[in-house]
Amino acid sequence: MHKDHPELRLSVAIQALNQRYHETPELRRILASDWSSFSDLSYANDNVKRFAIKLMKTRLLKVQVDAVLSTLPEKERRFIILRYRDKKSVEACAIRLERSVSQLNKWHHRILTKVAQFILFELKEDDVFQRIKIINMLEILASVIAFYEMIDPTYRVVDEAAQNALRYRYDKYRRLLTALDDCSRKRQMELRANVVATKVENPGISQQDIADRCYLNAGTVSRCLRNFTLDMYPYLE
Repeated sequence: MHKDHPELRLSVAIQALNQRYHETPELRRILASDWSSFSDLSYANDNVKRFAIKLMKTRLLKVQVDAVLSTLPEKERRFIILRYRDKKSVEACAIRLERSVSQLNKWHHRILTKVAQFILFELKEDDVFQRIKIINMLEILASVIAFYEMIDPTYRVVDEAAQNALRYRYDKYRRLLTALDDCSRKRQMELRANVVATKVENPGISQQDIADRCYLNAGTVSRCLRNFTLDMYPYLE
């Protein structure tokens, strides 16, 4: 449903950011729940399992939001803090950050999109060279998969198709990470591997900067990065 309704995806991201910085009484009650009250979740009744899953997802949401925010440039992180933690208007944020309102609106839309994608366990073309983000996604997926396998091994609460979809994404993203790490190992032997490894080490730098570091022209760097990205499409959502 979220894929077919972009406005709903953005709404999910806004809700997640508000929840990250401002806990409601209901949220505090959920987060205060003690796991020790669940002696063996695999044998619990379905209502207990559903509450445990709700608790896991609520705690996970903060981790997912923080994982995205950690990849943002400093000024974009400051904008999110001002906008969501301090509840400043976009106009006030623009004055504080010395940026135009239109630029902040573009930042906002792009960040909301990234948050929504991460919450929905999606990695896109823009994430191909974001090794830390990929690792964060794999760790989160692994923990969710293990939780579901422990709490609901017979698929009474979370259906088998949903669990298999998570496993499928984990396998794809693991292959993406392996491809990046292969480039790091082969950088002394292959031109493209060196370009990719340099981009992974410095995801924010320009193609010209990569060209200067690798002693290549910018056109060659552009082709290497584009061809590698195309090769990674099967491992993206």
